[in-house]
Amino acid sequence: MTAKVIPSVDLRVARRPPIIPAQALSPGGALPDTCDRPTTKDKP
Repeated sequence: MTAKVIPSVDLRVARRPPIIPAQALSPGGALPDTCDRPTTKDKP
């Protein structure tokens, strides 16, 4: 029963972790850091 719950959670967690952990870890540090990097490279 656990084998069926692990794959199901992995699929849902793999699609939500990229945005949830980034905002949950730093709601004002992870977003600006990622937005500042791409913006600085695009400007120059």
